[in-house]
Amino acid sequence: MSLMNLYKVFDVQSHFKKKNGILKQIKNSRGWKEYETKDFKGDYTSFISKTNWDFDLDLIPWPYFLTREDYFSFEYFLGREYEIRGKEKKVCGQWYNQYNPHSGSDHPWHNHAHSNSIACVYYVELSDESLVTVLKHPETGEEVIPEVKEGQILTMDANIFHKSPRNFTNTRKTVISFNITIR
Repeated sequence: MSLMNLYKVFDVQSHFKKKNGILKQIKNSRGWKEYETKDFKGDYTSFISKTNWDFDLDLIPWPYFLTREDYFSFEYFLGREYEIRGKEKKVCGQWYNQYNPHSGSDHPWHNHAHSNSIACVYYVELSDESLVTVLKHPETGEEVIPEVKEGQILTMDANIFHKSPRNFTNTRKTVISFNITIR
């Protein structure tokens, strides 16, 4: 598997038009928590500043963050890039994560462990490229930093291990993550 096949990136055309509304929905959401876990080596306690993962996944319905045009463009992108045109696609799980400035919040190595699924990360806020999700190449173990920026959706096989680096920057990182199962 080459680095080019490890991930794909989709541009959300309406991002800057929708961004403030998305952040307001997240700010006003009631179904959220700070999520703590041990990193895989047990070196430190990892936490996400604000998330609705494993709490109320239906709080904000899919695809609220995409305009109709972006939704159809994303469907076309998935069909083209993953060669799944005409196959049934279903969103299984969606959540947001926020990593506050100077908090050290992160998400340690994990995968979404769904067969026939695509993991997606929509970067709602990403001012510092040192906070880009890091992928682990499944064959070489090499850490790969995708070329992605705010307003884009990073897509990858759901079994690829990835992490969100610790946030010691001056900026907040906000993502919406979701999985798409292909049947």
